[in-house]
Amino acid sequence: MTRSMLIAIFFLLSLTFAEAQVSPAQVQKWLDAHQPDGSGPGQVVARMDGKLWSYGTSPDAAILYTFQIGESRDRSHKQYLVVFKSVGSQYEATKPRLVGVSGLQTLSELSIADMTITLRGKTWVPGDALCCPSETLSVQYVVYDDELIARGFRIK
Repeated sequence: MTRSMLIAIFFLLSLTFAEAQVSPAQVQKWLDAHQPDGSGPGQVVARMDGKLWSYGTSPDAAILYTFQIGESRDRSHKQYLVVFKSVGSQYEATKPRLVGVSGLQTLSELSIADMTITLRGKTWVPGDALCCPSETLSVQYVVYDDELIARGFRIK
């Protein structure tokens, strides 16, 4: 067998065993199917791929997303977290978890470390205008079965 044939075989094998990921189109299709009544389309705020489970062949994907509610200038929003778990060559979504609401907290970042998902953003404190939360917030979640369970939070 020639060297070029070995390289071609190695390349084809690497494509066969490459880790698939949940595509942005799959995520948007899921958001559209889970859109609450009276809200605008869901928008992904942040996404992180990483292993949260010891089974499956592909990375899991944590998605932080927002639904706008209302049409006026003063419309509000609700933010949710969902995880697409890798199960073999398929993905299963956890139950979405409400994690942010206008006037309470708004989140903009997420990360995955070990079995924990950390969300970061801002929270309102007394005296803050509706436009402008002033305190930094960090909230942690772990996945148990198909539920996202709050593990802890920190306000700076």
